[in-house]
Amino acid sequence: MSIPLQNVREEMTRYLHAHGVKAASAWSKAEKTIPAQPIVSVSLRGCETEQAGFHAYLGERYDPKTGQWEEVFGKKARLTFGLDLYASPQQGEEGLEALFDTLAQAFAAQEPEGLSVQSLTCGESKFDRDSRLMKRQAQLVCTAHLYGVRQPDGTFSDFYIRGERTI
Repeated sequence: MSIPLQNVREEMTRYLHAHGVKAASAWSKAEKTIPAQPIVSVSLRGCETEQAGFHAYLGERYDPKTGQWEEVFGKKARLTFGLDLYASPQQGEEGLEALFDTLAQAFAAQEPEGLSVQSLTCGESKFDRDSRLMKRQAQLVCTAHLYGVRQPDGTFSDFYIRGERTI
Protein backbone atom coordinates (compact mmCIF):
# COMPACT_ATOMS: atom_id res chain seq x y z
CA MET A 1 0.00 0.00 0.00
CA SER A 2 1.15 3.51 -0.74
CA ILE A 3 -0.08 6.62 1.04
CA PRO A 4 -0.01 10.28 0.09
CA LEU A 5 2.51 12.32 2.04
CA GLN A 6 -0.13 14.65 3.47
CA ASN A 7 -1.83 11.66 5.16
CA VAL A 8 1.29 10.13 6.70
CA ARG A 9 0.49 11.44 10.21
CA GLU A 10 -3.02 9.98 10.11
CA GLU A 11 -1.72 6.66 8.76
CA MET A 12 0.77 6.46 11.64
CA THR A 13 -2.07 7.16 14.09
CA ARG A 14 -4.14 4.33 12.54
CA TYR A 15 -1.14 2.00 12.71
CA LEU A 16 -0.70 2.73 16.42
CA HIS A 17 -4.41 2.16 17.12
CA ALA A 18 -4.24 -1.18 15.31
CA HIS A 19 -1.37 -2.18 17.62
CA GLY A 20 -3.11 -1.28 20.88
CA VAL A 21 -1.71 2.24 21.35
CA LYS A 22 -4.16 5.06 22.11
CA ALA A 23 -3.06 7.87 19.77
CA ALA A 24 -4.28 11.18 18.36
CA SER A 25 -3.01 12.93 15.26
CA ALA A 26 -1.57 16.38 16.09
CA TRP A 27 -3.35 16.72 19.43
CA SER A 28 -3.88 20.47 19.78
CA LYS A 29 -3.72 22.49 23.02
CA ALA A 30 -7.47 23.14 22.79
CA GLU A 31 -8.16 19.38 22.73
CA LYS A 32 -5.80 18.53 25.59
CA THR A 33 -7.90 17.49 28.54
CA ILE A 34 -7.06 15.03 31.27
CA PRO A 35 -7.04 11.70 29.38
CA ALA A 36 -8.73 8.65 30.88
CA GLN A 37 -5.67 6.65 29.84
CA PRO A 38 -2.21 7.63 28.57
CA ILE A 39 -2.17 8.82 24.95
CA VAL A 40 0.38 9.46 22.17
CA SER A 41 0.22 12.68 20.16
CA VAL A 42 1.45 12.01 16.60
CA SER A 43 3.09 14.79 14.58
CA LEU A 44 5.50 14.98 11.66
CA ARG A 45 8.59 16.86 12.85
CA GLY A 46 10.73 16.52 9.78
CA CYS A 47 11.04 15.26 6.22
CA GLU A 48 14.51 15.23 4.64
CA THR A 49 14.83 14.07 1.05
CA GLU A 50 17.68 13.08 -1.24
CA GLN A 51 17.87 12.07 -4.87
CA ALA A 52 17.01 8.53 -5.91
CA GLY A 53 17.62 7.34 -9.43
CA PHE A 54 18.97 9.57 -12.20
CA HIS A 55 17.60 13.11 -11.66
CA ALA A 56 14.76 11.52 -9.64
CA TYR A 57 13.76 9.32 -12.62
CA LEU A 58 12.93 5.85 -11.31
CA GLY A 59 11.73 4.26 -14.55
CA GLU A 60 8.38 3.22 -15.96
CA ARG A 61 5.51 1.10 -14.73
CA TYR A 62 2.47 -0.29 -16.46
CA ASP A 63 -0.94 0.89 -15.23
CA PRO A 64 -3.48 -1.88 -15.93
CA LYS A 65 -6.39 0.53 -15.32
CA THR A 66 -5.41 2.85 -18.18
CA GLY A 67 -3.49 0.33 -20.26
CA GLN A 68 -0.55 2.75 -20.51
CA TRP A 69 3.02 2.98 -19.31
CA GLU A 70 3.73 5.76 -16.78
CA GLU A 71 6.99 7.47 -15.90
CA VAL A 72 7.80 7.35 -12.18
CA PHE A 73 9.90 9.97 -10.40
CA GLY A 74 10.90 10.10 -6.74
CA LYS A 75 13.23 10.78 -3.87
CA LYS A 76 14.45 8.92 -0.84
CA ALA A 77 12.99 10.39 2.37
CA ARG A 78 13.82 10.35 6.06
CA LEU A 79 10.66 11.07 8.09
CA THR A 80 10.85 12.10 11.74
CA PHE A 81 7.64 11.59 13.71
CA GLY A 82 7.00 13.25 17.04
CA LEU A 83 5.33 10.70 19.32
CA ASP A 84 4.72 12.67 22.51
CA LEU A 85 3.28 10.66 25.36
CA TYR A 86 0.80 12.25 27.79
CA ALA A 87 -0.74 10.93 31.01
CA SER A 88 -2.63 12.40 33.93
CA PRO A 89 -0.58 13.27 37.03
CA GLN A 90 -2.30 10.34 38.79
CA GLN A 91 -1.12 7.93 36.09
CA GLY A 92 2.30 9.56 36.31
CA GLU A 93 5.62 8.05 35.33
CA GLU A 94 4.20 4.51 35.49
CA GLY A 95 1.51 5.34 32.91
CA LEU A 96 4.06 6.89 30.55
CA GLU A 97 6.44 3.96 30.99
CA ALA A 98 3.72 1.42 30.22
CA LEU A 99 2.62 3.42 27.17
CA PHE A 100 6.19 3.65 25.86
CA ASP A 101 6.58 -0.12 26.31
CA THR A 102 3.43 -0.67 24.20
CA LEU A 103 4.69 1.83 21.63
CA ALA A 104 8.08 0.10 21.34
CA GLN A 105 6.37 -3.28 21.02
CA ALA A 106 4.22 -1.96 18.16
CA PHE A 107 7.35 -1.21 16.12
CA ALA A 108 9.21 -4.35 17.21
CA ALA A 109 6.33 -6.58 16.05
CA GLN A 110 6.31 -5.17 12.51
CA GLU A 111 7.05 -1.94 10.69
CA PRO A 112 4.31 0.36 9.45
CA GLU A 113 3.59 -0.49 5.83
CA GLY A 114 5.66 1.65 3.49
CA LEU A 115 8.15 2.71 6.18
CA SER A 116 11.45 1.27 7.41
CA VAL A 117 11.98 2.05 11.08
CA GLN A 118 15.48 3.38 11.83
CA SER A 119 15.15 4.45 15.47
CA LEU A 120 12.73 5.07 18.32
CA THR A 121 13.98 7.31 21.13
CA CYS A 122 12.45 9.06 24.10
CA GLY A 123 13.38 11.62 26.71
CA GLU A 124 12.59 11.84 30.38
CA SER A 125 9.14 12.27 31.87
CA LYS A 126 8.23 15.68 33.25
CA PHE A 127 5.18 17.67 34.25
CA ASP A 128 3.99 19.94 31.42
CA ARG A 129 2.55 23.12 32.92
CA ASP A 130 0.70 24.15 29.74
CA SER A 131 -1.35 20.96 29.53
CA ARG A 132 -1.23 20.10 33.26
CA LEU A 133 -0.24 16.58 32.22
CA MET A 134 2.79 14.35 32.56
CA LYS A 135 4.70 14.31 29.27
CA ARG A 136 7.49 12.30 27.67
CA GLN A 137 8.74 13.32 24.24
CA ALA A 138 9.57 10.49 21.86
CA GLN A 139 10.73 10.39 18.26
CA LEU A 140 10.46 7.79 15.53
CA VAL A 141 12.74 8.03 12.49
CA CYS A 142 11.79 6.08 9.34
CA THR A 143 13.04 5.91 5.77
CA ALA A 144 10.87 5.58 2.70
CA HIS A 145 10.63 6.57 -0.94
CA LEU A 146 8.45 9.44 -2.11
CA TYR A 147 7.31 8.89 -5.65
CA GLY A 148 4.98 10.48 -8.15
CA VAL A 149 3.73 9.51 -11.57
CA ARG A 150 3.84 11.89 -14.53
CA GLN A 151 0.43 12.06 -16.15
CA PRO A 152 0.04 12.12 -19.97
CA ASP A 153 -0.51 15.90 -19.85
CA GLY A 154 2.88 16.36 -18.10
CA THR A 155 1.54 17.04 -14.60
CA PHE A 156 2.35 14.85 -11.61
CA SER A 157 0.09 12.90 -9.32
CA ASP A 158 0.48 13.56 -5.60
CA PHE A 159 3.65 12.13 -4.13
CA TYR A 160 3.21 8.84 -2.29
CA ILE A 161 5.28 6.98 0.26
CA ARG A 162 6.62 3.53 -0.45
CA GLY A 163 8.87 1.67 1.94
CA GLU A 164 12.31 0.31 1.46
CA ARG A 165 12.86 -3.03 3.15
CA THR A 166 16.29 -3.85 4.46
CA ILE A 167 17.44 -7.33 5.42
